[in-house]
Amino acid sequence: MTARELFRLNSVEPKQGKPGFMNLRALRRPGRAITKEQLTGAGIYGLFLHGSLYYIGIFAGSTRDALSGTVLVRWKKHLTYQALRSPEVCFSRSNLGAILDDAPNPAFDAIAQTLGGREVDRDLLDADEHPLLQRHGASCTYAKARFAARHWDVFGPGNEEAMADGVSFVFARLKPEALADAAPMDAPHRAWIKHKWLGRCETAMIGTLNPICNAQTPIGEEKSGTVDDFARALKEASRPAFAPYIPTDGEAAGKVAEQNEPASEVTDEQEAPHHNDETEDVGGEIEAVDPQEQRFRDKLSPDCDAFVDELDELLPVGIDLKFMKKPGFRLHQEPGHHVLLMVSPRSGGMVGKVGASVSIARTLGFQDADLNNDGKWVDFTIDPAVHQPSALLTLAGAAMKSKRN
Repeated sequence: MTARELFRLNSVEPKQGKPGFMNLRALRRPGRAITKEQLTGAGIYGLFLHGSLYYIGIFAGSTRDALSGTVLVRWKKHLTYQALRSPEVCFSRSNLGAILDDAPNPAFDAIAQTLGGREVDRDLLDADEHPLLQRHGASCTYAKARFAARHWDVFGPGNEEAMADGVSFVFARLKPEALADAAPMDAPHRAWIKHKWLGRCETAMIGTLNPICNAQTPIGEEKSGTVDDFARALKEASRPAFAPYIPTDGEAAGKVAEQNEPASEVTDEQEAPHHNDETEDVGGEIEAVDPQEQRFRDKLSPDCDAFVDELDELLPVGIDLKFMKKPGFRLHQEPGHHVLLMVSPRSGGMVGKVGASVSIARTLGFQDADLNNDGKWVDFTIDPAVHQPSALLTLAGAAMKSKRN
C-alpha cells in the first residue's frame, strides 16, 4: 500500500532556524474509509522506496493492549521524518557533525547554511539557539538523513507527488486469535510481546537485511531488500516458536501453562509495495511519535479515532490542534494561542468544552450542550455517528468570534 492511499501531504510553516523544506505533515485519509481492523495491533513492518526496503521497525500496540491501537498514528510521523521534511526533525551533535562532513548536496547544504556554514565551530553550537540540535527525546540519525539526501528527487520540495507514490509499506500483524486464551493484557505481558517476540524478530531481520535507515546497520553495509526478502527473513526470524508468556499470578499462570501451543505467532502477510489492497497493514515511525497523542488515542473507540483524523485534515489556517499531557486536545487560535475548544476522552467516546453559546452548540446538533458550573464554558458530548468534524470547527469559529467581541 502506498503513502498516497493512506495519507495526504500538507505544507505547513517551517520552524524558525530550520531549512524551509522541513515543512510537511502527513494527514491521514478519513479513517472511516480505511479498514481499521487491518491496521490495528502489534506487528513488524517494513518501509520501501520504489520496492527497495529502507527501514524495519516494530509496533507494540496501544499502551493498554498489544492487540489495539493503530500503526497509522506512528506511520504518519515516520513518512515525513525520515524524508527530512517534518518540522520536528532535529539531530544529535554527532549526527549533525556527520552531515556537515558529508559531500555537498542540496539537503545537507541547506542544513549547514542554517547553522552558519560547514566550517562552523561545532563546540559552540547551542541547542537553545539552534533548533536543529536535539533538545530532548528522539532525533534523526545521519543514516536516515543520508538516505533522504540521496533520494532528494523523491523527498525534496516540489516532489511530493513522487514521494506519495514512491513510498510503500508492508506490515506483519500479530494474530489476534493467538492471544484469545492468553493471560490478561497487563503491562508485563505487553512488555513480553514487545521485547521477547517482536524485538527478537526485528533484531534478526535487521541483521539479515541491513536496511539503510536502521541504526544497527553499519555505514557502507546497507542492502536493498525486496518484499520477498522481508517475508523470508520474517519466517526465519520466527523460528523457533515464541515462548508463551507466563504471568506471576498462580491461577493465570496455570491456565497459560496448560495450553499445548505457543501463545502467539507472527503472520507472514506480504503485499507487493504498490499493491492496492484494503486488507494490507502498515507500520510507522516510533521515534517521532507524540506520546500525548498516543495516550489520547488509546482511550478512543475506532469511530472516535477516525473522527479525530478527519478533524485534523479539515483544520484551516489560524486554528491549531495540540494534544495535551492529560489525555485530550485543544483547538487554539493562532497567532495568540487562545484556547477555543477542548476535547477529552470518556468511556471510549469524547466530550468537549467550548467558549461559544449554548444555543449555537445545540443548533449544530450537540443537543446536550449546557453551561458548566464556572459559567465560562459550554459542555457537550461528541458522537461520531451523529456529528461531523466540521461542526467542531464551526464551534471553534464561534468561540473565536466571541473572543473578538
